[in-house]
Formats: sequence, structure tokens, C-alpha cells
Amino acid sequence: MEGDKETEIKSGRHIVLGTIFIFICNLIYLGNNYLIKWAELSASEVGLVRAIFQIIVFSSLLIRKEKNLRKSLSFETKIKVYLCIYSFLTASATIALLGSLPYLPIGDVVVIAFTNPVFTVFFSYCILKNEITPLKLILSASIIVGDALVVQPPFIFGHKHFKEDEYFEIKSDSNDDVLNSTSIEVLRKEEIMKNEIDYYIGVGLCLYGAITISLASVLSTKLSSAGISNNILMISSGCFGLMLSLALVPILPNRLLIGEQLSFIGYSCLPLAAFNTVLAFWFLTQSLAYLRNPTLVGMLRSTEILFSLVSESLVNQMIPAPLSIIGSLLVVTSVCCMSLHDWVVSILVTAIYLSISRFSVGCDKCLLYVPT
Repeated sequence: MEGDKETEIKSGRHIVLGTIFIFICNLIYLGNNYLIKWAELSASEVGLVRAIFQIIVFSSLLIRKEKNLRKSLSFETKIKVYLCIYSFLTASATIALLGSLPYLPIGDVVVIAFTNPVFTVFFSYCILKNEITPLKLILSASIIVGDALVVQPPFIFGHKHFKEDEYFEIKSDSNDDVLNSTSIEVLRKEEIMKNEIDYYIGVGLCLYGAITISLASVLSTKLSSAGISNNILMISSGCFGLMLSLALVPILPNRLLIGEQLSFIGYSCLPLAAFNTVLAFWFLTQSLAYLRNPTLVGMLRSTEILFSLVSESLVNQMIPAPLSIIGSLLVVTSVCCMSLHDWVVSILVTAIYLSISRFSVGCDKCLLYVPT
């Protein structure tokens, strides 16, 4: 009896600790996005330092944990191909999501990134032959609708993301003596067009990140079942991240490699941003160890969307539009239901069964009063 009580208390502590750790993980990821945006660091710079840090940390863990390194690093050719594809996908997804930060509000980045369950359903069906249920299709559709409410594309909603009046005031105040009304109007239209293009570049990068993360998560399931440890996955992903960051230097500016001097803030924030990603991953793995329920962890991870909404209003003094709030809540609810799919299905089946039973009982009672 006492043993059962101690086990129950221990289990309760684990649930509390696991939940706290996942919330800390969410806050670190969100804070890291603000740090990168505030310090004006490019995706190539952050990706390079993060990859080096990732390789060093997880190589140390692998050497410490594995007694027979040669055996743990010997795979079949097919597994090696899967590992290379997985590593490229995770590395490119990281750089794409980091690259979207200059173009989008952080709240939008987080919401769009959490569309990955939609693509995971599709890739799981294609690769792992998992069943696509009607509920998964409904939840996927609601996530897409939620994203549309957040992004609000002009061809559906008929408005722009740029505040034209605000821009016009800035231009008029600073250039009244130099510019006539025609040139101000031309500049305003050019700036609005540039802003719209930038916004959708960010959306495209976010969607690419969501799609590649989904495919990578499906491949990681396949690799884990083949006995590939998480440390090897992280090291391989870090190596591809390093190569990709170097390869993208002509496209993405990297002041560490082209000889430009970073500010003191930049030099301070780069290693901090890299350390934060590894720290957030540690909290994520610890929450998995305590909760022992990937479904629950996935559901709690989606609360980062709510954190991002609150942070936008507190940090940037930006109150999200009502449609954006509705869209974000729709995405969070759908992601949670997707994580708890089997439980939701059982609840729905039970509710339908009880409704039919009550209806049939009601019909039987009515028939008793019908004159023969």
C-alpha cells in the first residue's frame, strides 16, 4: 500500500517536472528567435556556429556513451542513404526557419512551422504505410484554415500586410520639402510591393521548413527502428548543417567568413543562440524521459504558439488581429487533437454510440404510446 502511494507521488512529480521542462523548452526556442532577430544575425551565421557546437557536444556524448564506436557507426548502405537524406532535411529546415525570421513576425513563424503535422500525416502514409483516418483529414484541413487566418493572403482577404498610412506619414514628414506628391506615391507603392514580396518569401521559407521537418521526423522513426542512436542523428545533422552554411555563403551573408566585423552584440549572441538550441533540445529529451509519452509532449510543444502570441503583444507592442488569434487557437487545438488522435477517436465513437442508444431508447418509448 505504501509502495503504491510512493509510486503515485513519484509519477505525479514526473508529470509536473516533464510539463515544466517542456514549457522551458518552448520559452528557450521562442526567446532564441527574438535574440537572433534583435541581434540581426543571418541564418548562415547562426547555422554555422550551431552546427559546430552541435557536432562537438553530441560527439562527446557519443564517445562517452558508446563503448564500441566502430560497431555503432557501421550501417547498411540503405540506412546510410536514409541518414544522409534525414541530415540534409533537418539542416536545410533549420536554416530555412532561421532565414524566415527577418521577413515575418515571430508569431507567424511559429504558427506556420507548426503545420508540420499535416505533412507528417501524408509522409507517414507514403513511407510508413500508416492509415489516414477521416479525423486526421479534418484536423489537417483545420490546421490549413488556421494558417490561412494567420497569414491572410490578399487574394482571399483582399488586404495587404503593410500599413500604407503609417508609411505615407513617415515619407511625408521627412521629405515634404524635397518630394512632390507624385514621387511620394511612387515610393509608397514600391515599398508596399517590396514588403509584400518579403512577407511571402518568409512564408515560403517557413512552409519549406515545416515540410522538411515532417519528412525528417518520419525518416527518424525509420532510422530509430534500425538502431541509430539520437547522438548519431544529431552529429550527422550537424555535419550537413556545417556544409550547407558554407555552401550558402554566396546567397546568405556570413560576416564570420567574408571578413566583416561583427558587433560586440553579434559576437555575444552567436554562441548564446547556438547554446540555447542545444539547451532547449536537452529540456525536450528530459521531458520525454519524465512524461514517457511523445503524444503528450507533442501536444504541450504546440503551446509555443500561445506563448508567441503573448510575447508579440508584450515585447513588440503588437496586438494580434482577431482573425490571427482565432487561427492560432485553431492550429493549437488541431495539433493537440492530432497528438491525442486515438483518444479523441475513442471519445467520439463512445459519444456517437451513446447518442444512438439514447435515440433508440427514446424511439422505443414513443412506440409504447402509439395506439395499435
